[in-house]
Amino acid sequence: MKQRVLKILKIAGITIISIVFLLVVAIGVVFEFVLTPEKITPKVVEAVNKNLNAKLSIEAVELTFFKTFPNFKLELEKGFILTRNDSIQEFNSTSKDTLISFDYGVVSVNPIAFLNNSINVTKFSFENPNIYAFVSEAGEVNWDILKENKQKDSIQDQEIKDEKFNANINLEDISIINGNLVFDDHYSANFMRLQGFDMDLSAEYNEKDIILALQAQSDNLIFRKKGNTYTDQLSLMLNTDFHVNRSTKVIDLKNAKVGINDIQFVTEGTLYPNRVEKQIDVDLHLDLEVPTLNTLIDLVPEVVFDKTDNYTAEGDVSIEADIKGVYKKGVIPEINAHFKIHNGSISYKDLPNQIELIEADIKAYISPEINTGSNFDINNVTLRGVGTEINIKGKGDNLFDNADLDISIDGKIDLEALEKSFPFKKNLNLAGAGEIHIRSMLNINDIRNQDYGKIQALGTLNMNQIVFENETDSLYFVLDKADIHIEQDQNSKLLTDQSTKVTGGKIFIQKLQFKDGKESSGDLDQLDIKFATTAIKDSTKIAVMKAAVLIKGGDLKLGDSLRAKLKLVNANISIEPDKHDQKIPKIHSVFKIDSTGIKSKGRFFAISKGAYELTTIRNNKNWPINGHISFDQLYAYTPTFPLLLKMPQTKITFEPGVISLDHAKLEIGDSDIEATGKVYKIGEAFFDDKIFKGELEVNASLIDFNQFVQAINDGVRPVEKSEQEILAQNQNSKTSESAEQPKSFVVPEKLDLSLKSRFNKLKYKNFIIDDVGGVITVKDQKIDLANLEMTTMAAKMTTSAAYTSKEAGVATLDFDFKIFDIDLSKLTELLPVLDTLLPMVDSFEGKVDARMRGNTKIDKNLDMTAASMDAIARVTGTNLVVLNGKTFEKMSKMLFFKNKDKNVIDTLEFAMVFKNKQIEIFPSMVTVDRYKVAIGGHHNLDLTYDYHVSILKSPMPFKAGIDLKGTEEDMDFKITKAKYKNLFSTKARQQKKADTAVINRKNYVLKSLPF
Repeated sequence: MKQRVLKILKIAGITIISIVFLLVVAIGVVFEFVLTPEKITPKVVEAVNKNLNAKLSIEAVELTFFKTFPNFKLELEKGFILTRNDSIQEFNSTSKDTLISFDYGVVSVNPIAFLNNSINVTKFSFENPNIYAFVSEAGEVNWDILKENKQKDSIQDQEIKDEKFNANINLEDISIINGNLVFDDHYSANFMRLQGFDMDLSAEYNEKDIILALQAQSDNLIFRKKGNTYTDQLSLMLNTDFHVNRSTKVIDLKNAKVGINDIQFVTEGTLYPNRVEKQIDVDLHLDLEVPTLNTLIDLVPEVVFDKTDNYTAEGDVSIEADIKGVYKKGVIPEINAHFKIHNGSISYKDLPNQIELIEADIKAYISPEINTGSNFDINNVTLRGVGTEINIKGKGDNLFDNADLDISIDGKIDLEALEKSFPFKKNLNLAGAGEIHIRSMLNINDIRNQDYGKIQALGTLNMNQIVFENETDSLYFVLDKADIHIEQDQNSKLLTDQSTKVTGGKIFIQKLQFKDGKESSGDLDQLDIKFATTAIKDSTKIAVMKAAVLIKGGDLKLGDSLRAKLKLVNANISIEPDKHDQKIPKIHSVFKIDSTGIKSKGRFFAISKGAYELTTIRNNKNWPINGHISFDQLYAYTPTFPLLLKMPQTKITFEPGVISLDHAKLEIGDSDIEATGKVYKIGEAFFDDKIFKGELEVNASLIDFNQFVQAINDGVRPVEKSEQEILAQNQNSKTSESAEQPKSFVVPEKLDLSLKSRFNKLKYKNFIIDDVGGVITVKDQKIDLANLEMTTMAAKMTTSAAYTSKEAGVATLDFDFKIFDIDLSKLTELLPVLDTLLPMVDSFEGKVDARMRGNTKIDKNLDMTAASMDAIARVTGTNLVVLNGKTFEKMSKMLFFKNKDKNVIDTLEFAMVFKNKQIEIFPSMVTVDRYKVAIGGHHNLDLTYDYHVSILKSPMPFKAGIDLKGTEEDMDFKITKAKYKNLFSTKARQQKKADTAVINRKNYVLKSLPF
């Protein structure tokens, strides 16, 4: 019987195990082959989105069972949730509508726990999440995304809901790894960002409490309120247990540890969220975890001190804070903080000196309405050691809005003795001594409004033989002497000639030097400032302040980008209220500068014997300048246009953003110019490479266009040069001809110039062009010449042209040339392209008028290209001589011309079209010898000809024509009918037979090109 029972149990056990095994295998098969990521992901996303007022998107969802047995694990890859709440979206920009995005997430649960009336979540984690929590001005939140269930509950459902919840919920591990959390609360006007946020949270739910164990830290906390930033670069740490009473909702914190920038506090208290009133009641108390001076000493960064434990520190330290009140719209809990050091001292074993006394007593209060009532009180800060004793007292009211500060510092400091008191880095050298007795009373708004005359700073500061040297960072600072002396009830003629009592003083600095690495340095021989201000606290107007300034020998170098020098400066500066608005400051300054210069990124600007008178009145945050500058000599240079600009004795007038020139003399390379007009924002153009705009009337005795073009081309690849190299280059250009003929160039992008021009001489290639006058516009990388009149090669010329080039090697020219009374032998010299287009020009002598209009590409030598020519032209002349070429000799024998030394054409007028590499000459009548003939036809750029000559009048009793085809070396002559006889007939019957299309095209050209 016993064996039978055992056999039955064995069979039952094997059966149960087999069933379980088969069940596990079935589940595994389902998870591995049926519920694949490709199949399950869209189903999960669709199911979740049906229950959200938001859009969930996940790249992949994977369920695992075998690998995590007995737990089910849900893995999520690259997901995000977009909010859909319209009231939230009104405040939310498109870039901030993502509630959460993450790279990887995982949820793991233990299903066996359900059998024990328990919910056990073993892991809930997100990696690299970005979380944006938003609260609208109406108090609506963007994380309330679950849809409401609008179906009515059944009786059975209601009974289930009424049942008491007895299950335990355990959350073993909820974590965020490297998160970025933003809390943007428009309801209470607070903004908070946590960067590098890590969190580990475990939770246990029971019938009475929710117990949360939290560890969190953030690399940086940024907190802003109403646009003002109150914290930045603030690291946080929180390690605590929260006990949440499920019935009262009160959150208890006990022995919580809060770390702020490595200072750790013990925190206790309660938080009570009230969802109905949309507020949180707060009652917290913070105490410094280790209340000793060592705690603060260990916070000193190693960049200043060598870390060592070989010191003795005495004294009591306490930092405590109480945070009590309500957090809701417009209100925060009030904060009372107290920092105190009592009978502190510190001595290092290996150093001869010690700090005998360190004391501090500082209180701070942040009011619930943060912008009013917040204050601090420095009852005492004392530091006393060998040669050093500093005492600081002060207070501040309304800290976050129109703060009033009253700070006093008294004491003396011996830097050399201080170096023997602290374990400064061995590469840090200190020397010198000073004494300070200053009390300063000011309102922050006076600084914001540049109302410096209302800053009451009284007392003295004396520094002698100061040396600060950090060999590691190559930082070096030396000050020979500094004296600051400010007192009330001073007599000063700066404000008035009478003996009126004012607040006044002086600042004297002698021999200041600094170096920062190898690239940055500065020297100042002497700074002497005497100033006085009316001692008023009238908030309705700016205080009057005047100063006399003397500067000797200044030199500043900042890296490779900036170098400035000045020799001697005398200045008088005044700050006073504007007569139209007494709350706005007006600054007036008069400078006399012996010489000064500034160099930046290869550019330099220098002035000798300069005198300035400038006035500026604040306009919001800007200070527009009015006034004038005069000087004996000005130099300017930029590598993007490497020609030295010189201005001899000149006066320049300033307006906001505008400089006015009145017959100002300029020398640019070999060109000398007189300019009158306005240029705009020249500082931005010269130093920030922005658009240079000007409207000028320009007169010049010489403009070297070749030099300008070469400078533009050289500026494409700018090369920095020393001042000596630039001056030598400028001198050489005066004594030598232009080395190169001008090449095609890209028109500078950042020019916007309108120049009403008159040049006595213009050097262009090998030509000297006289009496140039007209309007030249440079804009949008195009040079536009409008009816520019000139004289060249003893001929008058009017030119309208537009040269455009926006990239190297690509240039075009739209042109309209009118040339009067020019020798034909010079025409091809002036326009070399005609030598290719009209080679027969060399067969004539005499003077003509010519006009040509069209467009063409420009080659690298700034010449028009015949192949791209698209133009029309007109040439007229009288008494032209036909030279004896091969073609003319052969034709003259056929027509029995008289044997003359010169064959003169009484009148000539040709109309032409240049297009598609072909030149068409419309039929024109010419009188030669005893003949009147009409000539017309076309030829190609390969110099193949197809012309016809119709004999209209001759000694012969008949009219005939001659066709000329071929090349000049191999011309075929053929006697034909006179094709053009009807075109030039005076008889109406013959005129009707004329080719009207040819006549109309010719007339179009002639009418389009009037002289």
